[in-house]
Amino acid sequence: MKKRLLLLFFYLTLIAFSCTREVSVQVGGPIVEEGQITGKVILPVNTKADTSGLVVLSGAGSSIPVASQFAIDTTGKVSTTVLNNSKGEVLLLGYNYPGQTNHSISAESTALALLMNTLTLRSLSVFGKLEMIEKIKKDPSYQELAKQISLGLQSGRAVTDTTNTELIKAIASMFKSTTGLRTTATAGYKDPIKITTANTEVMLQNNNVAHTYVAGVYKDNKAVGPMYVIGGRTLFATSLAEAAAGVFGDGYGMPSPAQFTLSGNGEYTIKIRSGKPSEGDETLESRFARNHNVHRFLYGILRDVFPIANDCGSAILESIPVKLKSIMDKRESVLATANSPEVFAALALDITGEALETATDLLKECDAGEDSFKFLRSLGKTFSLLGIATKFMTAANITAHTNDLFQAKASIDSCFQVVGLKLVKCGEQPVYLVDSVSGGNQKGEAGKALPLPLVVKVRTEDGKPAIKAMVSWVVKSGGGKVSLEETETSYDGIAQVTWTPGPGKGVQQVEAHVNKTKGSTTATFKATAFDGNDRKAEIASGNSQTGQYGKELAKPLTIRVLNGEGRPEAGVEVAWKILAGGGDFGNLQRITNVEGLVSANWKLGPSGGQNVEVIVKKKDGTPAAGSPVVFSASGGKEGNLAKLILGNWKLVKEYGMDRPGPYSYTFDGPDHFFWIFKGGGDYEYRTFYDQKWSTGDNIYKIDEEEKVLFFFDPSDKEWWGRRIVTLNENTLLLYEEELDVVLQGVKFDYTTYTEFERISEIPNLRVGSNSTKRITPSAKGKIGGIRSPFQKSIK
Repeated sequence: MKKRLLLLFFYLTLIAFSCTREVSVQVGGPIVEEGQITGKVILPVNTKADTSGLVVLSGAGSSIPVASQFAIDTTGKVSTTVLNNSKGEVLLLGYNYPGQTNHSISAESTALALLMNTLTLRSLSVFGKLEMIEKIKKDPSYQELAKQISLGLQSGRAVTDTTNTELIKAIASMFKSTTGLRTTATAGYKDPIKITTANTEVMLQNNNVAHTYVAGVYKDNKAVGPMYVIGGRTLFATSLAEAAAGVFGDGYGMPSPAQFTLSGNGEYTIKIRSGKPSEGDETLESRFARNHNVHRFLYGILRDVFPIANDCGSAILESIPVKLKSIMDKRESVLATANSPEVFAALALDITGEALETATDLLKECDAGEDSFKFLRSLGKTFSLLGIATKFMTAANITAHTNDLFQAKASIDSCFQVVGLKLVKCGEQPVYLVDSVSGGNQKGEAGKALPLPLVVKVRTEDGKPAIKAMVSWVVKSGGGKVSLEETETSYDGIAQVTWTPGPGKGVQQVEAHVNKTKGSTTATFKATAFDGNDRKAEIASGNSQTGQYGKELAKPLTIRVLNGEGRPEAGVEVAWKILAGGGDFGNLQRITNVEGLVSANWKLGPSGGQNVEVIVKKKDGTPAAGSPVVFSASGGKEGNLAKLILGNWKLVKEYGMDRPGPYSYTFDGPDHFFWIFKGGGDYEYRTFYDQKWSTGDNIYKIDEEEKVLFFFDPSDKEWWGRRIVTLNENTLLLYEEELDVVLQGVKFDYTTYTEFERISEIPNLRVGSNSTKRITPSAKGKIGGIRSPFQKSIK
């Protein structure tokens, strides 16, 4: 079994070949078993050729004629049988086909076998071959060819004698009256290879031509990866009419395309060659393709003649190139200069014949027997004869394979540029849309990396994320630098870098782009750089307070230190110094906190002007902007108002003017409000509301001269003043106003009188009735509500 399977695998290289699947054939005469034929050996009268040791050979076995009768296995629907003598010379040939009733081997069957084994007719399907057989038998030249075969044997010549010029001319003349293949140009001649791309993947697909192409990929003039073989289609016509019209069927389907990926940005050249002779193209791709196209002849012949087993297929594939190497090396120069399909086909047949005649070592790969060797050698001689005859045929009578090789483009060069995961023709640039995502408008110290990276998103023209696009980052101003000048986008189109501004202060810029082609966009980032040595000191709170000599001011002295960016700077050491008035510090802080603040409590001296300075330096030791910071305070002794206000007070009435007009409320019901003024500027408020107590502590100050009671509002961090209208042992009346208030489009003045009465202690409250009595304000004139002079320093 192996010896059959070996040979058929070799045959796969011919371009146009018929199917060789084994089927039952109805023949006239007894059938020994399925697939076996019987017939007679009919030699011409007066044959002078050596007829000793006659044997009938096929791809499936052998038979020694008995009384001129033989019975032999065949290999499929159509097959060739050979009559050899003891010297291995081919005396006659037989050609077997479906529907045949006479399998005798004679001069006529030899004529038919010679014609049906030409490259042209091997390209037909089984149906096309049957049609051609009928046409050949009706052609007058057919009998002339049979006559020349008989004459040769009568003169002592074997059928495969390559010096029998009359026989060779008779073979060639048959094709002057028959229709050849590929007479009509196919669309594949102009574009024999279809090149399609997706992302960075390339696919090279045969476009209905019968010969093989070989492609090489180059980057920077260096080969990238292996050479890729783009197989030809095994084409054949199903009838003479289709052959004349250039219509071809496909018995084996579309060959698998060559596929590969171009990895990495840059320009790639793809060289595709057919190996067409006489082109003067001696690239590796061209030589490999030319040799490969000849290999197909030999492999195709073996495939068509012998059923090659799958377990021998790989051995055959590996053996063919090795076997042909020595032959191809000898014929390379001749093959390279073949200037027509006839010459090239003749050389290919000659090489095939030589390979078949010396195929013993190949057949050993599958343990083939001696009969197989004899059959192949006989076929080799037959093809050598047909190779010579092919030189006398017209170009139209060459197979689709050889004709296409000479008709179609011999070289196809393509250049592609890889940009990320996008493939474009060299010289073209795709459109990329670059948008900033984050990292813009930062502030940072010159010469140090910004805290946030610069991030862009890159999209293709259709809005999809651009994957593996190379983003260029360019510093446009400021002299800074980016961590990478080029970065590759991720699968969501994102790329980023870190930006270090240059040494200069002010606004600096970085630009991000993929390319500058028309339609593409860029992203621009701005940052403001500051001098890291810069530092500024300012008063945060505690300036211009009024206190009592010898006592600590109500608010601590606080300064704020800012860096060159204007942000609070932590960890800065400051120096405190009392300039005038004496006094002392309490809870002194020397290092700024995370908010850039540092503070100290100040106890005023015994008399006179009171001043404190705070010294802040830059990193280089020079004074910071605003340094030294100077605080001022005024002192005094405790006045009469400050003494009178001490004690417990109850809110009894509130009246004044609001938007509707005069109003007045008395507080003698269940809700009560109490103020308790204590020494040292502290006061407590207590509220009994909705039968619940609530309390709180705060601080106050009294301006004795202006008669203003100041309260510190912790929510606003500022002082708020109310005029003291009346303050005696029993009554406290306060006044405030707000002028030109606009509410819902109406302007009005808001004034309020708040009246308290002194009580000895906070009572035990019970639920009672709350009555409201409206009165008319009785204050004399307007008393303006004023804010504390400390307010500016507190904010």
